[in-house]
Amino acid sequence: MTQDSAPLQTEHREPPVPGAEWCNACDAWCLPPGICRCNNR
Repeated sequence: MTQDSAPLQTEHREPPVPGAEWCNACDAWCLPPGICRCNNR
C-alpha cells in the first residue's frame, strides 16, 4: 500500500490551475474566481 506525503486531512487540495479558488457552495474549484457551475451569472 502506498501513502502520499501530503496530509490526508487538508482544507482543500491544490488548485488544478493557478488562480482557481475553492467554492464551498459548489464544493468545487472555480475559475475565474466567483464563476462556478453552481454560481454562474
